[in-house]
Amino acid sequence: MTDHLYKITGMNCGGCVSRVEKAIKGVKGVKEAQVNLADESAMVKGGYDSHELQLAVAKAGYTAKPMAEVDVDNSEHKKKALTLFVKAIPAGVLGALLMANMHAASTEGVMGISWYIMNWLVLAIMLVSGGHIYKAALKSVKNMQADMYTLIGLGTSMAWAYSCVVLYAPEFIAADARHYYYEAALFILAFINIGQGMEAYAKGKASSAVAKLLALTPDYVIRLRQGEEEKIPLSEVEVGDLLKIRPGENIPVDGTVTEGHSAVSEAMLTGEPVMIAKKVDSEVVAGTHNGQGSFVMRADKVGEDTVLSKVVEMVREAQSTKPAIAQLVDRIAGVFALIVLGIAVATAAAWYLYGPEPQMAYAFTVAMTVLVIACPCALGLATPVSIMVGVSRAARGGVLMPRGQALQQLGLADVIAFDKTGTLTMGTPRVVETISTEGTDIDRVLQIAASLATLSEHPLSNAIANEAKHREMKFLKATAFENTPGQGVKAKLGGKPCFVGSKAYIKAQKIDVDAFDAQVNPMLEQGKTVVYVAREKQTIGVIALNDDLRKEAKQAVKALRKMGKEVVMLTGDNERAATYMAKQANIEVVHAGLSPDAKLEKIRAFQSEGKSVAMVGDGINDAPSLAQANVGVSLATGSGIAITSADVIIATNNLQRLPFAVRISSSTMRNIKQNLFWAFAYNTTALPVAAGLLYPVTGQLLPPWVAGAAMAASSLTVVLNALRLNWVKA
Repeated sequence: MTDHLYKITGMNCGGCVSRVEKAIKGVKGVKEAQVNLADESAMVKGGYDSHELQLAVAKAGYTAKPMAEVDVDNSEHKKKALTLFVKAIPAGVLGALLMANMHAASTEGVMGISWYIMNWLVLAIMLVSGGHIYKAALKSVKNMQADMYTLIGLGTSMAWAYSCVVLYAPEFIAADARHYYYEAALFILAFINIGQGMEAYAKGKASSAVAKLLALTPDYVIRLRQGEEEKIPLSEVEVGDLLKIRPGENIPVDGTVTEGHSAVSEAMLTGEPVMIAKKVDSEVVAGTHNGQGSFVMRADKVGEDTVLSKVVEMVREAQSTKPAIAQLVDRIAGVFALIVLGIAVATAAAWYLYGPEPQMAYAFTVAMTVLVIACPCALGLATPVSIMVGVSRAARGGVLMPRGQALQQLGLADVIAFDKTGTLTMGTPRVVETISTEGTDIDRVLQIAASLATLSEHPLSNAIANEAKHREMKFLKATAFENTPGQGVKAKLGGKPCFVGSKAYIKAQKIDVDAFDAQVNPMLEQGKTVVYVAREKQTIGVIALNDDLRKEAKQAVKALRKMGKEVVMLTGDNERAATYMAKQANIEVVHAGLSPDAKLEKIRAFQSEGKSVAMVGDGINDAPSLAQANVGVSLATGSGIAITSADVIIATNNLQRLPFAVRISSSTMRNIKQNLFWAFAYNTTALPVAAGLLYPVTGQLLPPWVAGAAMAASSLTVVLNALRLNWVKA
């Protein structure tokens, strides 16, 4: 099932989100669709015709365009904000002048201007300041829908229309109900424009992560052809091209240094502002920053294949996901405007039938105020804007969340389960000792083990193979190779079956291993990992390896425990080596000697107790556990399968990023709850007040222009609250 991202334009509230999702899900082949109001995007899964999807969205009154065809430019939000601020000026100025001079107004006019002229001047200003609102409202009506613009457009139009009746046909209105509402309509439009302008500017800041990532690559590069330099657009770079990187430039594509040397900051990937030395054959990544040196690199990956492009895609997809509660809120927002219309009609009828004199004026005022004060926009923004900022903050701190659900679940994890090798340890074990049976050459033991190990991706296998290469040993040709993840490997060398693996694995082959116990036990007490080597039906030797604990592992575990998390180790290594390493990391609960299936069962056991589990691993044998856990966390240096199975990727070897990831997850969910509480509390409080709940106490109704200001402030409050997530410390 393929994922595609689309840019959706024309949405203004949660009701729009619901309608766009409905239109997309109605397209043949679409399996799932999630629409995000905060960044105006849609993530669509399934096999479908993109053209049909775009037509369906257009029929619903909106525009869809593949994200790959959209230029990500944050200035778009700034331009929109500036346009809205400018539109607010004429409405705000004229509304203020009318209000200030209303006490001196007469039946003939105000400020020396006839009411007949003022009537059409107000209409002209309303069209200038609110033309986009009325256009959107008409589009909604045409599609038999109702949204925020419908409410605002109807409320302000009613204000002007009522004033027209008072002006041109006063005999239809009771004398004490003959009030002009020109200033109310103008103030509402002014406040709405100001609020939406501030909201657009704030949303630009919230969605800046992708724009900032894309800005990390240069627009032009220097390509070397036959010794000559030529400046070409980045889009023209092809795999195999030689590019010259000068001091202070950003790396344009992924590649390999072929000439020269320098130091490069990989903060974009790791979150660590540390310069890393690069020389011939060193790999460099697009978006990283070159220091003072100059070098030539070969382009190995370009366009969508670069690490940077994949990071951008991960961030975009994560920002487009939404939790179940957000989907519920969108459904509520989808009918919210219709509910408000019903409340406005019912309230107006109640005031007209049972209210004090002048009933018509009171009925009209409460209807207009109810329409204007309701804010489905705050409901629609409450969750997506928090997720957008949270994912962006995590990415800047070196934590990628390709599955947005992880942002919501990681902070809720009760148990943090760590793999040992390559996760808590450096993942670069080294051979420290080799022992053989009498009559077997030690080098022969290493050669056999390395010939099998070179076919495996396990860190211990890599260490054994590297040791053999360092000694310039010749690898033997292996056939019938079989790998039992997390336990061992077997193959035939020269037609004879050979085995390399844990003690339990060799025992499972009906081969005796106990003869080595006296020599192996002291190694295990020192925290070393022991690999057994057998040929045919005899164990011919053991290889001891040592892997150092990551220097930050103990601090990371301490931080997680301080958060109230239960930290455990799940490892396939022997119990004594695992216990030794666990003590170094300050982990009290150790489950050792586990096969991948046994790790899986341990996680299921935790989950059966009602506990949420986050599994942290990096190897192929960890993939099933990562998939089973509520949240799977992998280091970026892990195997491809582990990364694919993970919900969270730590883009650096620093485990201290895991407590940060937990903090940003908890902070984001807390922020979402705050936003939802505010959005619901605002609407449930504002609507009764607008309907006249406080009139018996105060003797006054809420002015419509105050309702407009409150509505604009409510959605802005949600966005500004979400921006506080940028303050979470890494």
